[in-house]
Amino acid sequence: MKKILIAALIVLIVLICGFSGCTKNLDSFASCVGGKAILYVQEGCPHCADQEKLFGDSLSKLNIIDCKYNQTECSAAEIKYIPTWGINGNKSVGVKSLEELSKETGCELPK
Repeated sequence: MKKILIAALIVLIVLICGFSGCTKNLDSFASCVGGKAILYVQEGCPHCADQEKLFGDSLSKLNIIDCKYNQTECSAAEIKYIPTWGINGNKSVGVKSLEELSKETGCELPK
């Protein structure tokens, strides 16, 4: 019984941190990513919201283009699906973890 309680507590902590943003200050990381990548989103897109939540309060440091309001830009960039990351001239569709973004941009995650 004790092991089950401990396991449940660990799962709960992981879930809470995953959804509420038990994250370190990501400002410098987000600024670095924002200087090297573009995130194409669209208002109302649930996957875009998931991607944005990973950055928490540091979201404003990213270079984000909302295709709902910038259709010409998204069309010129040939954005067909969202969210899409534009990194080093390559496009990658879908939600990316902070670790993936760190690897692809060379931006260091805070420890």
